[in-house]
Amino acid sequence: MAVLLLGVAVALGVVAYRLASTPVTAPQVVAPPPETPVAQAPAPPPAPPAYDVVVAKRDLAAGEALQPDMLTVRQWSAVPEQAFSRADELVGQVLRMPVAKGDAILQPWLARGLATYLSPDFRALAVPIDDVAGIAGAIQPGNVVDVFFTLNKDRDQVDDTQARLLLPSVQVLAWGDQSVDGPIPGTDDSPRRNERNSTSSAVLAVPLEEVGQMLLAMRNGKLHLVLRSPEDTGRPDLELFPKPSPVLAADNRLDDEKKEALQAPANQAYAGVRLSGLAGTDRRVDHAESPTSRSSGPGRRVQVIRGGQVQSIPY
Repeated sequence: MAVLLLGVAVALGVVAYRLASTPVTAPQVVAPPPETPVAQAPAPPPAPPAYDVVVAKRDLAAGEALQPDMLTVRQWSAVPEQAFSRADELVGQVLRMPVAKGDAILQPWLARGLATYLSPDFRALAVPIDDVAGIAGAIQPGNVVDVFFTLNKDRDQVDDTQARLLLPSVQVLAWGDQSVDGPIPGTDDSPRRNERNSTSSAVLAVPLEEVGQMLLAMRNGKLHLVLRSPEDTGRPDLELFPKPSPVLAADNRLDDEKKEALQAPANQAYAGVRLSGLAGTDRRVDHAESPTSRSSGPGRRVQVIRGGQVQSIPY
Protein backbone atom coordinates (compact mmCIF):
# COMPACT_ATOMS: atom_id res chain seq x y z
CA MET A 1 0.00 0.00 0.00
CA ALA A 2 2.77 2.35 0.88
CA VAL A 3 4.49 1.48 -2.34
CA LEU A 4 1.34 2.32 -4.29
CA LEU A 5 1.01 5.68 -2.63
CA LEU A 6 4.66 6.38 -3.28
CA GLY A 7 4.20 5.58 -6.98
CA VAL A 8 1.22 7.91 -7.24
CA ALA A 9 3.18 10.65 -5.52
CA VAL A 10 6.08 10.24 -7.96
CA ALA A 11 3.70 10.31 -10.94
CA LEU A 12 2.07 13.46 -9.68
CA GLY A 13 5.47 15.03 -9.17
CA VAL A 14 6.49 14.19 -12.74
CA VAL A 15 3.29 15.67 -14.05
CA ALA A 16 3.77 18.79 -11.92
CA TYR A 17 7.35 19.14 -13.20
CA ARG A 18 6.32 18.92 -16.80
CA LEU A 19 3.55 21.41 -16.29
CA ALA A 20 5.92 23.81 -14.64
CA SER A 21 8.56 23.45 -17.33
CA THR A 22 6.17 23.85 -20.31
CA PRO A 23 6.16 27.52 -21.55
CA VAL A 24 2.86 29.30 -21.31
CA THR A 25 1.55 30.56 -24.72
CA ALA A 26 -0.60 33.62 -24.87
CA PRO A 27 -4.14 32.92 -25.91
CA GLN A 28 -4.94 33.87 -29.50
CA VAL A 29 -7.40 36.75 -29.77
CA VAL A 30 -9.69 36.46 -32.75
CA ALA A 31 -10.46 39.89 -34.20
CA PRO A 32 -14.12 40.52 -34.80
CA PRO A 33 -15.18 40.81 -38.42
CA PRO A 34 -15.16 44.44 -39.71
CA GLU A 35 -18.43 46.22 -39.45
CA THR A 36 -20.21 46.75 -42.77
CA PRO A 37 -20.71 50.56 -43.26
CA VAL A 38 -24.30 51.69 -43.40
CA ALA A 39 -25.09 53.27 -46.81
CA GLN A 40 -25.91 56.98 -46.52
CA ALA A 41 -28.96 58.22 -48.48
CA PRO A 42 -27.87 60.85 -51.12
CA ALA A 43 -28.94 64.44 -50.38
CA PRO A 44 -31.78 65.59 -52.62
CA PRO A 45 -30.62 68.00 -55.38
CA PRO A 46 -31.60 71.64 -54.89
CA ALA A 47 -34.79 72.64 -56.64
CA PRO A 48 -34.08 74.51 -59.91
CA PRO A 49 -35.08 78.19 -59.96
CA ALA A 50 -38.49 78.90 -61.43
CA TYR A 51 -39.41 82.01 -63.41
CA ASP A 52 -42.75 83.26 -64.69
CA VAL A 53 -42.94 83.24 -68.49
CA VAL A 54 -46.01 84.18 -70.52
CA VAL A 55 -46.78 81.55 -73.17
CA ALA A 56 -49.51 80.99 -75.76
CA LYS A 57 -52.46 79.09 -74.35
CA ARG A 58 -53.35 77.89 -77.85
CA ASP A 59 -52.01 78.23 -81.38
CA LEU A 60 -52.10 81.91 -82.32
CA ALA A 61 -52.14 83.33 -85.83
CA ALA A 62 -50.28 86.36 -87.14
CA GLY A 63 -52.44 89.47 -86.91
CA GLU A 64 -54.39 88.35 -83.85
CA ALA A 65 -54.86 90.86 -81.05
CA LEU A 66 -53.87 89.18 -77.80
CA GLN A 67 -56.60 88.67 -75.20
CA PRO A 68 -56.37 87.31 -71.62
CA ASP A 69 -57.86 83.92 -72.60
CA MET A 70 -55.08 83.42 -75.19
CA LEU A 71 -52.26 83.67 -72.64
CA THR A 72 -51.07 81.79 -69.58
CA VAL A 73 -48.09 81.97 -67.25
CA ARG A 74 -45.79 78.96 -66.89
CA GLN A 75 -42.86 78.29 -64.57
CA TRP A 76 -39.64 77.92 -66.57
CA SER A 77 -36.12 77.25 -65.32
CA ALA A 78 -34.75 80.00 -67.57
CA VAL A 79 -36.25 83.13 -69.07
CA PRO A 80 -35.92 83.55 -72.87
CA GLU A 81 -34.52 86.85 -74.02
CA GLN A 82 -37.23 89.54 -74.44
CA ALA A 83 -39.93 87.35 -72.88
CA PHE A 84 -42.71 88.65 -70.61
CA SER A 85 -43.53 87.68 -67.04
CA ARG A 86 -47.02 89.22 -66.85
CA ALA A 87 -49.88 88.49 -69.20
CA ASP A 88 -51.51 91.90 -68.70
CA GLU A 89 -48.49 93.52 -70.42
CA LEU A 90 -49.51 91.81 -73.66
CA VAL A 91 -53.27 92.30 -73.76
CA GLY A 92 -54.20 94.28 -76.88
CA GLN A 93 -50.86 93.71 -78.62
CA VAL A 94 -50.93 92.32 -82.18
CA LEU A 95 -48.76 89.44 -83.32
CA ARG A 96 -46.45 89.86 -86.31
CA MET A 97 -46.09 86.10 -86.76
CA PRO A 98 -47.86 82.88 -85.66
CA VAL A 99 -47.04 81.42 -82.23
CA ALA A 100 -47.50 77.74 -81.34
CA LYS A 101 -49.26 76.61 -78.19
CA GLY A 102 -46.87 76.62 -75.23
CA ASP A 103 -44.32 78.92 -76.88
CA ALA A 104 -43.21 82.05 -75.06
CA ILE A 105 -44.38 85.39 -76.42
CA LEU A 106 -41.33 87.49 -77.28
CA GLN A 107 -41.08 91.23 -77.84
CA PRO A 108 -39.86 91.03 -81.48
CA TRP A 109 -42.95 88.98 -82.36
CA LEU A 110 -45.28 91.90 -81.59
CA ALA A 111 -46.43 94.32 -84.28
CA ARG A 112 -45.73 97.63 -82.64
CA GLY A 113 -46.84 99.78 -85.57
CA LEU A 114 -45.47 103.08 -86.79
CA ALA A 115 -47.86 105.12 -84.68
CA THR A 116 -45.94 104.14 -81.54
CA TYR A 117 -42.86 105.90 -82.94
CA LEU A 118 -44.61 109.25 -83.46
CA SER A 119 -44.17 112.12 -81.04
CA PRO A 120 -47.20 114.29 -80.21
CA ASP A 121 -48.15 116.67 -83.05
CA PHE A 122 -46.38 114.48 -85.62
CA ARG A 123 -47.94 112.45 -88.41
CA ALA A 124 -46.72 109.51 -90.50
CA LEU A 125 -46.81 110.60 -94.15
CA ALA A 126 -46.09 108.33 -97.14
CA VAL A 127 -44.14 110.04 -99.91
CA PRO A 128 -43.20 108.76 -103.39
CA ILE A 129 -39.51 107.98 -103.91
CA ASP A 130 -37.42 106.86 -106.85
CA ASP A 131 -33.76 105.84 -107.05
CA VAL A 132 -32.61 109.43 -107.56
CA ALA A 133 -34.76 111.01 -104.85
CA GLY A 134 -33.94 108.21 -102.41
CA ILE A 135 -30.16 108.05 -103.02
CA ALA A 136 -30.49 104.66 -104.72
CA GLY A 137 -31.52 102.78 -101.60
CA ALA A 138 -28.85 104.19 -99.25
CA ILE A 139 -31.55 105.35 -96.83
CA GLN A 140 -32.93 102.90 -94.28
CA PRO A 141 -35.68 103.03 -91.63
CA GLY A 142 -34.53 105.03 -88.62
CA ASN A 143 -32.30 107.38 -90.63
CA VAL A 144 -32.70 111.15 -90.40
CA VAL A 145 -33.06 113.10 -93.65
CA ASP A 146 -33.62 116.62 -94.94
CA VAL A 147 -36.52 116.95 -97.38
CA PHE A 148 -35.80 119.18 -100.36
CA PHE A 149 -38.25 119.87 -103.17
CA THR A 150 -38.15 121.22 -106.69
CA LEU A 151 -40.89 123.19 -108.43
CA ASN A 152 -41.09 123.89 -112.14
CA LYS A 153 -41.97 127.32 -113.42
CA ASP A 154 -45.71 127.95 -113.55
CA ARG A 155 -47.32 130.93 -115.31
CA ASP A 156 -49.78 131.50 -112.49
CA GLN A 157 -48.11 130.74 -109.16
CA VAL A 158 -44.43 129.85 -109.63
CA ASP A 159 -42.29 132.62 -111.15
CA ASP A 160 -39.28 130.43 -111.88
CA THR A 161 -38.06 126.88 -111.49
CA GLN A 162 -36.73 126.50 -107.97
CA ALA A 163 -35.30 124.08 -105.41
CA ARG A 164 -35.03 124.58 -101.67
CA LEU A 165 -35.15 122.93 -98.28
CA LEU A 166 -38.71 122.12 -97.32
CA LEU A 167 -38.34 120.26 -94.02
CA PRO A 168 -35.14 119.60 -92.05
CA SER A 169 -34.28 116.67 -89.78
CA VAL A 170 -37.09 114.23 -90.56
CA GLN A 171 -37.03 110.64 -89.32
CA VAL A 172 -37.65 107.83 -91.81
CA LEU A 173 -40.16 105.41 -90.29
CA ALA A 174 -40.44 103.01 -93.22
CA TRP A 175 -38.65 102.38 -96.48
CA GLY A 176 -40.54 100.18 -98.91
CA ASP A 177 -41.58 97.07 -97.00
CA GLN A 178 -39.04 97.66 -94.21
CA SER A 179 -39.84 99.73 -91.13
CA VAL A 180 -38.35 100.73 -87.79
CA ASP A 181 -40.09 97.67 -86.35
CA GLY A 182 -37.36 95.63 -88.05
CA PRO A 183 -37.67 92.30 -89.88
CA ILE A 184 -39.68 89.47 -88.38
CA PRO A 185 -37.37 87.24 -86.28
CA GLY A 186 -36.31 84.05 -88.03
CA THR A 187 -36.82 85.40 -91.54
CA ASP A 188 -34.08 85.93 -94.10
CA ASP A 189 -33.85 89.61 -94.85
CA SER A 190 -31.30 89.25 -97.65
CA PRO A 191 -33.81 88.82 -100.54
CA ARG A 192 -35.32 92.17 -99.60
CA ARG A 193 -32.14 94.17 -100.07
CA ASN A 194 -32.66 94.49 -103.81
CA GLU A 195 -36.26 95.52 -103.24
CA ARG A 196 -35.05 98.27 -100.94
CA ASN A 197 -32.94 99.68 -103.76
CA SER A 198 -35.97 100.03 -106.01
CA THR A 199 -38.54 101.08 -103.44
CA SER A 200 -41.25 103.48 -104.55
CA SER A 201 -42.35 104.97 -101.22
CA ALA A 202 -41.14 106.01 -97.82
CA VAL A 203 -42.97 106.95 -94.62
CA LEU A 204 -41.71 110.04 -92.81
CA ALA A 205 -42.50 111.48 -89.37
CA VAL A 206 -43.72 114.97 -90.31
CA PRO A 207 -44.77 117.80 -87.96
CA LEU A 208 -48.52 118.30 -88.24
CA GLU A 209 -48.24 121.94 -89.29
CA GLU A 210 -45.93 120.95 -92.18
CA VAL A 211 -48.11 118.21 -93.67
CA GLY A 212 -49.91 120.67 -95.98
CA GLN A 213 -46.64 121.94 -97.46
CA MET A 214 -45.48 118.37 -98.03
CA LEU A 215 -48.70 117.52 -99.86
CA LEU A 216 -48.43 120.59 -102.09
CA ALA A 217 -44.81 119.83 -102.88
CA MET A 218 -45.65 116.23 -103.79
CA ARG A 219 -48.54 117.28 -106.03
CA ASN A 220 -46.83 120.13 -107.83
CA GLY A 221 -43.15 119.27 -107.67
CA LYS A 222 -40.79 116.54 -106.61
CA LEU A 223 -39.34 115.58 -103.24
CA HIS A 224 -35.71 114.65 -102.65
CA LEU A 225 -34.45 113.05 -99.44
CA VAL A 226 -30.95 114.05 -98.36
CA LEU A 227 -29.30 111.83 -95.77
CA ARG A 228 -27.89 113.66 -92.77
CA SER A 229 -26.05 112.78 -89.58
CA PRO A 230 -28.34 112.23 -86.58
CA GLU A 231 -25.86 114.31 -84.56
CA ASP A 232 -26.36 117.33 -86.83
CA THR A 233 -28.71 119.70 -85.01
CA GLY A 234 -28.59 122.55 -87.55
CA ARG A 235 -31.99 123.92 -88.54
CA PRO A 236 -33.06 127.03 -90.47
CA ASP A 237 -34.13 130.07 -88.45
CA LEU A 238 -37.71 130.64 -89.63
CA GLU A 239 -37.77 134.08 -88.00
CA LEU A 240 -35.47 135.32 -90.78
CA PHE A 241 -38.00 134.68 -93.55
CA PRO A 242 -41.56 135.84 -94.28
CA LYS A 243 -44.27 133.43 -93.32
CA PRO A 244 -46.64 132.35 -96.12
CA SER A 245 -50.17 133.58 -95.67
CA PRO A 246 -52.63 130.83 -94.74
CA VAL A 247 -55.56 129.74 -96.86
CA LEU A 248 -57.98 130.54 -94.04
CA ALA A 249 -57.60 133.99 -92.54
CA ALA A 250 -57.91 134.42 -88.80
CA ASP A 251 -61.10 135.90 -87.40
CA ASN A 252 -60.49 139.60 -86.74
CA ARG A 253 -62.46 139.44 -83.48
CA LEU A 254 -59.93 137.20 -81.70
CA ASP A 255 -58.48 138.38 -78.41
CA ASP A 256 -54.77 138.09 -77.66
CA GLU A 257 -55.07 134.66 -76.06
CA LYS A 258 -56.85 133.20 -79.06
CA LYS A 259 -54.42 134.85 -81.45
CA GLU A 260 -51.66 133.03 -79.62
CA ALA A 261 -53.60 129.79 -80.09
CA LEU A 262 -53.30 130.27 -83.87
CA GLN A 263 -49.69 129.08 -83.57
CA ALA A 264 -50.74 125.64 -82.32
CA PRO A 265 -49.76 122.94 -84.84
CA ALA A 266 -53.33 121.74 -85.33
CA ASN A 267 -54.57 125.28 -86.03
CA GLN A 268 -51.73 125.96 -88.47
CA ALA A 269 -52.52 122.75 -90.30
CA TYR A 270 -56.20 123.68 -90.45
CA ALA A 271 -55.44 127.17 -91.80
CA GLY A 272 -53.56 125.58 -94.70
CA VAL A 273 -50.99 126.88 -97.17
CA ARG A 274 -51.16 127.95 -100.82
CA LEU A 275 -48.84 126.87 -103.58
CA SER A 276 -47.90 130.51 -104.06
CA GLY A 277 -46.92 130.65 -100.41
CA LEU A 278 -44.90 127.46 -100.73
CA ALA A 279 -43.16 128.88 -103.80
CA GLY A 280 -42.54 132.24 -102.09
CA THR A 281 -44.62 134.19 -104.63
CA ASP A 282 -47.42 135.43 -102.40
CA ARG A 283 -48.82 138.68 -103.79
CA ARG A 284 -48.54 140.82 -100.69
CA VAL A 285 -49.40 144.45 -100.07
CA ASP A 286 -47.06 146.26 -97.69
CA HIS A 287 -49.12 149.29 -96.74
CA ALA A 288 -51.45 149.25 -93.75
CA GLU A 289 -54.70 148.41 -95.48
CA SER A 290 -55.47 147.51 -99.05
CA PRO A 291 -59.03 146.22 -99.34
CA THR A 292 -59.69 143.91 -102.22
CA SER A 293 -63.23 142.93 -103.05
CA ARG A 294 -63.73 139.18 -102.75
CA SER A 295 -67.43 139.07 -103.61
CA SER A 296 -70.38 141.30 -104.40
CA GLY A 297 -73.95 141.52 -103.28
CA PRO A 298 -75.24 140.63 -99.76
CA GLY A 299 -72.62 139.22 -97.44
CA ARG A 300 -69.75 140.85 -99.31
CA ARG A 301 -66.29 140.70 -97.69
CA VAL A 302 -62.96 142.41 -98.28
CA GLN A 303 -59.51 140.98 -97.67
CA VAL A 304 -57.23 143.17 -95.59
CA ILE A 305 -53.53 142.34 -95.61
CA ARG A 306 -51.25 143.67 -92.86
CA GLY A 307 -47.73 142.42 -93.37
CA GLY A 308 -48.08 138.65 -93.30
CA GLN A 309 -51.57 138.63 -91.71
CA VAL A 310 -54.59 138.32 -93.96
CA GLN A 311 -58.11 139.08 -92.65
CA SER A 312 -61.43 138.69 -94.36
CA ILE A 313 -63.82 141.41 -93.14
CA PRO A 314 -67.55 141.57 -93.99
CA TYR A 315 -69.05 144.91 -95.03
